[in-house]
This record gives sequence, C-alpha cells and structure tokens, in this order.
Amino acid sequence: MKEACALALRQLKEADSSIAGGDGQSCATAIVLTIATGEAVHQEYVIYRAVYGMRPERQVLLQERGRHYDVLINGELRLYFDITAYWEHNYGRK
Repeated sequence: MKEACALALRQLKEADSSIAGGDGQSCATAIVLTIATGEAVHQEYVIYRAVYGMRPERQVLLQERGRHYDVLINGELRLYFDITAYWEHNYGRK
C-alpha cells in the first residue's frame, strides 16, 4: 500500500505545481500547499482521497516550531499538510 500511496502523491505533484514538500507522513515531511486561499483546504481533501482512496474522518490543527499543520485522519491513515502560508495569509503570523 505504501508504494501505491507514494505513486499517487508523486503523480499529483507532477500534475499540480502548488503541491510540494514530502510524503506527508509527519510534520517534518509534510505536504506543502503553496496556495494561500480557501482552495488549499479543498485540495487537502482531494489529495487525501487520491492517496488513500477514502475521505478522512477527522481533521486536526497543529502548531510546531512556528509552523502550522493540518492533519487529516481516517483510522491509522494520516496525512500531514504544512498550511503555514495559508495560515499567515488569512490569520497573520501567530
């Protein structure tokens, strides 16, 4: 399953230049969305579904080392998104 998820994420990154970063398995390797509009939130759900083939059950906001993260979760399947650009654009630096 890991290989299929990695392939799906790689294909998304190749098709959309607003998706960057790592594999999304932790804050350190979070997927970075370079857009700072509400479209970023929608894009997170699209990516999660493309990678895992299902919708997330929950969403958790984290702040770590001055950066902001969204974590989408369904059971044990998690994807971390660095949403710092979105957060700072919409809420200012906090």
